[in-house]
Amino acid sequence: MESGVCRITLNRPKRLNALQFPTILEILEVFESIIQEKSIRVIVFNGEGRCFCSGDDLVSMGPDSPPLDERFRLPHHKLIHLIRSIPIPVVAVLHGYCLGAG
Repeated sequence: MESGVCRITLNRPKRLNALQFPTILEILEVFESIIQEKSIRVIVFNGEGRCFCSGDDLVSMGPDSPPLDERFRLPHHKLIHLIRSIPIPVVAVLHGYCLGAG
């Protein structure tokens, strides 16, 4: 973090920053901790490599993943709601693909 700026970077460039459940849960934790931090004035969200995010990593979301309705209702929707309700600006630096959950 630098002088009030919190940077969150998706860092799976070989998979085009495809999201996995652990990644979504980690991002949720970061956003929840930011809400408590009064010194942060802006969140900058970007992706490493040649694109922002190719969406969910469907390869990693196999038979051991939660059922489809839970998968989208719980972590994805909670993250979207949190980003929309956080009281500071969230800036997405988009480049390349920005698909699905991305």
